Amino acid sequence: MSLPPEPSSDSTAWHTCHCGKSFARKEHLSRHQATHDKLAHICNVCQRRFSRKDVLRRHSLLHEAGHTRTVVSCDACRANKTKCSGGTQCLLCARRGIICAFRSGLHRPKSASTSDGTTAMNASVREDDNNDDDESMLPTSSWPESSLTENSLHKEDEFFLPSHQLFLNLTIVPSKPAPTSQLQFLSPGMEGIHELLVAGDSSLETAVQVSDELQKWVAKCLETYFKDFHLRWPIFNAPTFDVKIVSLPLAASVCVIGAWLQNSAEWTERFCALRVHEILLQLLLHNLIDPESMLEGEAWPIELFQAVLLTLIFSLYRTDKSTLSRATLLRSAFITRLRDIGAFNAELLADHLKAHFSGIYAPYTLSMREKFKRLLALTYQFDVYFALAHGKPPILHRQEVGVDLPTSFALWNAYGLDIFAKRQPEEPPGRSGFQISEMTNYPGSFTSSQLLVEDVLLGLCGLLQAIWVLTQSLPSRTRGYLGDAFQRVLLIETLDAWKYELDKINRLADRRNINSDAARYLFLAYRGENNSVAASLERTTILVQDGMVLYYYLKMYHYAGLNASKETWPTSKYGREALICALQVLKIVDSIRASGASINPLIRHALTMGVNVTRALVSCQQCECLTKEGQRSTKMDLQQWTEIGGPICIDGTPVCVCKLKVWIEKFEKAILDQKIMVE
Repeated sequence: MSLPPEPSSDSTAWHTCHCGKSFARKEHLSRHQATHDKLAHICNVCQRRFSRKDVLRRHSLLHEAGHTRTVVSCDACRANKTKCSGGTQCLLCARRGIICAFRSGLHRPKSASTSDGTTAMNASVREDDNNDDDESMLPTSSWPESSLTENSLHKEDEFFLPSHQLFLNLTIVPSKPAPTSQLQFLSPGMEGIHELLVAGDSSLETAVQVSDELQKWVAKCLETYFKDFHLRWPIFNAPTFDVKIVSLPLAASVCVIGAWLQNSAEWTERFCALRVHEILLQLLLHNLIDPESMLEGEAWPIELFQAVLLTLIFSLYRTDKSTLSRATLLRSAFITRLRDIGAFNAELLADHLKAHFSGIYAPYTLSMREKFKRLLALTYQFDVYFALAHGKPPILHRQEVGVDLPTSFALWNAYGLDIFAKRQPEEPPGRSGFQISEMTNYPGSFTSSQLLVEDVLLGLCGLLQAIWVLTQSLPSRTRGYLGDAFQRVLLIETLDAWKYELDKINRLADRRNINSDAARYLFLAYRGENNSVAASLERTTILVQDGMVLYYYLKMYHYAGLNASKETWPTSKYGREALICALQVLKIVDSIRASGASINPLIRHALTMGVNVTRALVSCQQCECLTKEGQRSTKMDLQQWTEIGGPICIDGTPVCVCKLKVWIEKFEKAILDQKIMVE
């Protein structure tokens, strides 16, 4: 291909636009300048806007009855998750020696083939995709009606996720919503959600109206979501959330989590959930960085933010490195965008709420205020979880999160206006005027008797930044632990102070203490749709267990990070402290499994570090448990053992190299029991 001629020294021979681009012909300049104008040309059928009239005319051909843009995949390609090449016999079916068949039992309709074996239908797609005015074809909605094309292709007979290179070269092609006739043939379950995303539908509303099977499946996912997930991540106002009318990416993220947490879900359902998650990672990043998604002066796209956060939280369940790299990129872009708009600033957030969500109707104004506050608080919590799980520093710092504490779980989940009116006067006082950045400084910063479990979790999260800094500041990481000794002591004291608050809440959640005023405070704070005392105590217990896992995980992470000398660390106090934390995590997980509590996505990561710490500490020891009579049944205190070492038993099993296999098997069994986390 020949290069365009260099501009001559005579500037009149070239026509230059104000943006700096030059053209040899004036009509080319005029056509280019149209792209700077507003999208003034509107399609009468789908209401899509264009900057040029000729592009609108070309787009209008898509709505003609004889146009064959849509390419239907045969059954073999659909089952193999590959792009169908088209023709009377596609390439995949030709290689396998089978006939292209469809669900209706018919064969592919005949169509003219091009010289490279693809159909004219596919050729029309490529020809239209080479439009030089793609950026002007953005839809008017804040959620682009998009479909992912060649970035999600799969090799023949292989199941694998798109490569990182393909992800960085993402192409999203606008498409019109699928007609009702096509929606009637949607696949059941998660595969149907995948088809809707690829087709660029805006919501689930039409799909569930035409498919009773899909409607029942979505309802089941929603039930699982609110039963097993909502307590830990209360992003939505459960009483008013309608999965059918929210944006499709948000609905899809809810369905992915609901389907994944169902123990009865088939492997095909989970595989499709992973595929949908892959699409969401790409689509949401595209929408997040699209300047049209957040125009100045307009309300912040809360549904976009909620979908991003849910998609990121689900990445805590993933183990695929390619997926985690995409999640890391989305995490960085998401937090950067929230920073840029000033969402973490309490005053800017209040101004935004006043400008766009003001009114005198208390349930509405509180709901909108809580949506943003909970989004920001849980984004901070997720950032710490993700950083902790993958050995990275957190992006968000505690001091940045200047928004006020959210309301209690009970008020956020008040089913009915009559329930809301009763619970509002019982709401713990002072929460709405106390910022998260202040509360997480130390347990005593906020009235200790008014701390809720989620407050303690945020306080524990605030310590990861200090742990990371201390770990990285070891003197050359080879000369012992002389520097920063005071900071380490203060850090452990703060960790233990938050642990004390967890223990106190755990004692109050005991039925024997339910009549005390402090216990009643917890009961009122954790009411849900089920208003019973037992249900409130169960919610409190589950959150306390999560807090205990986080406490020991952070402490183990801290002591394991002090491994400046691999030779001396296993026999040091720091090594023994890390081992005790690992065994405590294992014990907590065993109790959670016995009680049937739902799965915490942080557990698998804590167990993985725990088994590595146990293997490193115990394997280098010498067997001492039987050297002297009676040593196996020693009653040594754990704190005493961390100081002096020696033989010790925990729950009747010696912590010794002769029992290393037993301990490793316990950890591995606990990890395998987290079945919903296995890809």
